[in-house]
Amino acid sequence: MRIEEKMLILPALYAIKRRGSATTSDLINDLTIVFNPVGEDAKILDGRNDTKFSQKVRNLVSHRDNNGMGLYTDFVNGIYTLTASGEQFLNTRIDELNYFFSQKFMYEDTISLSSKIASKDQNIFLYDENVVVNEGLVESKHTKVRARSKALRDAAILYYSQKGGLRCDVCDFCFSEKYGELGDGFIEIHHIKPICQYSEKGKEMFIKEAVQYVRPLCSNCHRMIHRNPQKPLTIEELKARILPSS
Repeated sequence: MRIEEKMLILPALYAIKRRGSATTSDLINDLTIVFNPVGEDAKILDGRNDTKFSQKVRNLVSHRDNNGMGLYTDFVNGIYTLTASGEQFLNTRIDELNYFFSQKFMYEDTISLSSKIASKDQNIFLYDENVVVNEGLVESKHTKVRARSKALRDAAILYYSQKGGLRCDVCDFCFSEKYGELGDGFIEIHHIKPICQYSEKGKEMFIKEAVQYVRPLCSNCHRMIHRNPQKPLTIEELKARILPSS
């Protein structure tokens, strides 16, 4: 799977919105962090410092008359700012982009999700029960998103309770062992794969499958994963950072 230029438009607009304005170098930095390109897209071009991925980000300028960036942004003295049309277009996918930028997924997952976000005809039903509020991200969750997400959270808690208890996947902390009855059934849920449904049909079956793509985390570890909202960690990366007990 390869990234396509059209998949970069909305993430680029989001990055510009978050910064207020952005240069091409800013977009290369932000989008490389989010997409984390590997394989062919990570290859350095002959005689250049650019990868194939970063060149596609640069092409947002050179192709702006055809790719929509000419409508959605102004580009003056090397600096992007959003137009009113860009703000309006960005808002059509703001929940999905908040989710996309606050997680860290494998490259094939980011490509799949960004492809769906880019599709004007694709309805996305987002599941995001993440209780971490990331600095710099504007919360705009709707009632339907919250209700849908609660169903996934409840199913995930039941799933992991049956698998041996609600223990943090990073540090093994268990709320009920520390706080007794007060901690029963409490855990935070972290996504290791995108949890987006593309049809309302088969909701129960979708949730049954989706719980396998989340992991239970204690509040401390969850917040450490998202400590840098522009570069969230994976579970494995956080485990490697835990210092030994003195």
